Amino acid sequence: MEYEEIPYPVKAYGEKYRALHRKHTEEAFEELLRKAGIDTSVIAELNRAIRKLQHKLEVLGASLGRLRFFRGFLILVAIAGFGCGVWFLVQLVFPDFAKDMPLPVAWGAGGAAAGTIAVLLTVKWLSPRIRRGNELFTKMDELCSARIREAWQLMAPLNRLFRWDTIAGIVMKTLPIVTVDKFFSAGRMEQLCRQFFWSPRSRENESVLCCQSGALDGNPWVMAEVLRQEWETVTYTGHLEISWREEVTYTDSNGKTRSRIETRYQTLTASVEEPAPVYGRRKFMVYGNEAAPDLCFSREPNSLSDAGQGFFGRFRMRSAIRALEARSRDLDDPFVIMDNRVFDACFNATDRNNEQQFRLLFTPLAQQEMLVLLRDRKSGFGDDFSFVKDHMINILFSDHLDETDLSAAPDRFRNYDLDALKESFFSYSENFFRSFYFTIAPLLCIPLYQQHRNFRDIYAGVLDSESGSFYEYESLINAMDREEFAPEDAATQLILKLGSGKAEGDAENWQVTAHAFACEERLTYVRTRGGDGKWHDVPVHWKKYLPRSRTSEVIVAHAPEDETELSTAEKYRKLVENFHGRVGTLRFRRSLMAFLRER
Repeated sequence: MEYEEIPYPVKAYGEKYRALHRKHTEEAFEELLRKAGIDTSVIAELNRAIRKLQHKLEVLGASLGRLRFFRGFLILVAIAGFGCGVWFLVQLVFPDFAKDMPLPVAWGAGGAAAGTIAVLLTVKWLSPRIRRGNELFTKMDELCSARIREAWQLMAPLNRLFRWDTIAGIVMKTLPIVTVDKFFSAGRMEQLCRQFFWSPRSRENESVLCCQSGALDGNPWVMAEVLRQEWETVTYTGHLEISWREEVTYTDSNGKTRSRIETRYQTLTASVEEPAPVYGRRKFMVYGNEAAPDLCFSREPNSLSDAGQGFFGRFRMRSAIRALEARSRDLDDPFVIMDNRVFDACFNATDRNNEQQFRLLFTPLAQQEMLVLLRDRKSGFGDDFSFVKDHMINILFSDHLDETDLSAAPDRFRNYDLDALKESFFSYSENFFRSFYFTIAPLLCIPLYQQHRNFRDIYAGVLDSESGSFYEYESLINAMDREEFAPEDAATQLILKLGSGKAEGDAENWQVTAHAFACEERLTYVRTRGGDGKWHDVPVHWKKYLPRSRTSEVIVAHAPEDETELSTAEKYRKLVENFHGRVGTLRFRRSLMAFLRER
């Protein structure tokens, strides 16, 4: 395959790839419409009718809401009015009983009249209108639901065409240097581990929610989202009210000193600190490239990329450069500043371990384009990424990647409304491409990475593996109903971990352990000294988190690429039952399916 290098990635996106991807998205959508063979004019007319009905339902619902509010108000008026009338009668019959709260005749008569009018308005006018409105609302709602079901049926041929790799196909057409795998296979993971020495971590406090792999210029990459459990210290506070009596002295108006006993009050406060689990998600990209194999460095986003404008910006930049120059003059520090001082200050990879290989990667062109990338907020996202190079493995984190849905799940596009479906499809495709492009942009800024390519035949027989990696299997399992795995008394989120697996015919049987925590209320008394000079036990309620786990068996097998809906579960009932599985737990993701085995 001929690869087209991208020497100016930010400029190329604005001048070429953004519009090109839009064009390819339009072509892909038109192709889907052609394959579906649906009559778009009929669907458009039906969608317009549905929107009109929905608008009428909103207007009618708002009107009914106002009428119900008015009825409630009239009921209150009736209650208050009749209450006034009854009280007036009470004071007439029992004058002694009502002598403390006399009610004028006008108030009693007026209240009774107002109550009567309110009841008549409610019974004769308001309630019938509300009843007729409710009947009309029900009929219109049933009609709208019937039209929506009809629209779903008409849209079914198009909805069925969306695949997990639909967006990936558009990205690969726009960027021929990128390939996207069917799923993250064990072969691709072995390539990253064996050839590039990647060490994927499989911690008990971390689970893979989503992943996607492929190659960039023939070099492997994988993007993943992980759910991680960590600990934080929570402060719990308790209070205790105390009081005591003490003698105090004071000077009276005659200037004499006197004493008296007064009661003092104080609120004692105490606290305890205890650990509590917290959960967070993070996305990252791993890229393998054999260029500069001994080089290690890391960099974090910093605000210097925006410096240089105005007095304070230039001052900050000069200060950062002077600090780097001072480091460079230190004979005990291996750091040597680059000729392009601004690049060194903005990129700030000062922990690099090999100056020669660092300069091999970051040529003058690479420095120039990296600065453009760091400062660009029009096409890209500016300096929002972290870059870690560990020998031949490059790891990228970014704020915009964290906000991107990596799954490209077909369900997010399916809709009964053709216009809404099209808008969702185009929006996701363009946003995904922009996020993906500027995730790999730091790699594209380095010309040597685009020139140093690994070809498939080097790994013949390795990438052809049909087994999924543990990343792919964990993401598949996380797509299932997570509550099915939960320990009985779990009170927190679950971390699902893939354990050991074994082949069973054409499928694989995997042990999956769910890690969570039970929560127990605890009470601690903290000795606290009060203003009375005594020690008191202040009660502090806090929560104790106790680890819990539960292991289940999950069967994973290959599935045809078009099997993406739960409605197809019935087709696999016999297969699932042969493995003593539960059909209701069956899930499809990319070209794989999984289901829980009966306990």
